[in-house]
Amino acid sequence: MTITTDRAALILRVAELEAEVRIWRAAAVAEDAYASLRAQAGSSLELAAFDRMQKAMRDRAPLRALAIYAARTDQRAT
Repeated sequence: MTITTDRAALILRVAELEAEVRIWRAAAVAEDAYASLRAQAGSSLELAAFDRMQKAMRDRAPLRALAIYAARTDQRAT
C-alpha cells in the first residue's frame, strides 16, 4: 500500500472507503432483517426480504473477493 499526501487522492480514497462501508453495512442489515423476520415462508413479505438480502450480497461479493485476495496476497508476502 502506497501512502500519499495528495489531498485530492486522499479525499477520493475516503469516499471509496465510505462507499464500501455502506455496501457492507447494507448487506449486514439485510441479512439480519431476513434472519429475524417472523413471516410465513413463501409469503410476499418473506420473499421481498430474501430478495433484498440477495441483492445486498451480490453488491458485496466483489468487495469480499478483493478482501480475500488481499489477505491471501499478504500471507504470501510474509
